[in-house]
Amino acid sequence: MAYKLHRPLTHRLAGHIRVHAQLPESSRVRVCIPDPSSDGIASGSLHTVLIEKQLPVFAAPAAHFALKGISSAEESGSLLLLKSGINDVLIVHVTGTLAKPQIERVSSGKSAAVLQRALAEVGGSAVRRRNLRLLRVDGVHCLALWVHSERRPVEDVFYPLSPNFAGLRVGRRYSLKRFETAFKKNASEGILRWFIRHEQEAAARKGFLI
Repeated sequence: MAYKLHRPLTHRLAGHIRVHAQLPESSRVRVCIPDPSSDGIASGSLHTVLIEKQLPVFAAPAAHFALKGISSAEESGSLLLLKSGINDVLIVHVTGTLAKPQIERVSSGKSAAVLQRALAEVGGSAVRRRNLRLLRVDGVHCLALWVHSERRPVEDVFYPLSPNFAGLRVGRRYSLKRFETAFKKNASEGILRWFIRHEQEAAARKGFLI
C-alpha cells in the first residue's frame, strides 16, 4: 500500500513540511519507501520523509465493542509513522483498499510521540512473533496500539494512544481482559446515566402537566 501512496504522500506532506520547517515554496520533499537512500536524510532544498512503520488499523463501534469485545473489530485501513528531515514525527491515516488507498489526514505532535514510545516499549524479540496493529473504537475517541498473538490471542495487550471516554490511561499497558472490561463498564455507566436522565425528564414533564 505504501508504494501506491508515494505520489499523494509527497504532494500532501510537502505543504506540512514547508510550514513546520518554515521553508520556501521552492523546497522539494522526497518520500522514502521503505528505507532512506544511502545519503540519509537530505538537507538543503531536498527534504526526505522516511516511512518507519506501517500498521493495519482495526475499528469497531463502541457499542459493538462493549457487547462482543475484540471480535467486533474489523480492518478499516492503515497508519503510517513517518520521520522527516526536520526531526518531525508524523502520522498518516490511510483508508480505502490496497488497490486504491486514500490519505484521510496527517497529524503530528503528542499523538505521534506517544505512538513512538509505545512502539519502543513493545520492541524486542518477543514482539517479533506477534502482530502490531492499531485499534480504533469509535464513539469514545479511543485509539490504541494492539500487540496481537495469533497463537494465543488471550495474551494480547493494548496501549491507549489518545485521551478517551473509556477511562483508559494514555501510554499504560492493558491486558485484553482489562481492556474489554473498561468498555463494558463504560457502556453500563452510560446506560445508567441515560435511564436516570430519562426518569428525571419524565418526572419533570409529569410535574409540568399537573
